[in-house]
Parts: sequence; C-alpha cells; structure tokens
Amino acid sequence: MQRQKLIKRAQLIVGLPARVRETMARGQSFPEDNLNDLEILSDRAKKALEGVGHGHRFALIAFLTPSGQLEGQPDLLEEIIK
Repeated sequence: MQRQKLIKRAQLIVGLPARVRETMARGQSFPEDNLNDLEILSDRAKKALEGVGHGHRFALIAFLTPSGQLEGQPDLLEEIIK
C-alpha cells in the first residue's frame, strides 16, 4: 500500500512542470528558479520510477531527500512550494 502511494506521488511530481507551464501560459506567475527546481525534482521522480521498475525498492523514498539532509528538514518539493 505504501509503495503505491509513493508511486502515485512520484507520478504527480513528474507531471508538475507541465502543469505549471500551462498555468503560466494562462497568465499566472511562477518564479523561474522554482520552475528549474521543479524540473530537477521531476527528473529525479522519473529516475526513481524507473528504478522501481528495475527492482530498486528504495528509489521512491530517496528521490526527495538530498544527500546529507537532516531529519526534520524540508524536502525539495516542500522547499519549492513554501
């Protein structure tokens, strides 16, 4: 069950840059730096989903957590949306 939730979250993140661009095309603003960060996160999510397909169980857990991040610190997605 937890794995399915992580897969759905990763799939949602993969599609976020396109959705943000759609809203920007309709006149909404979004900081360019945040869009770049969102692209990076989307790429990480794609790689994590590919890893799951190859039997890497922890790929989905690790893609949001930068190396060296301390427990309780916000992950990359939380940083982008705050």
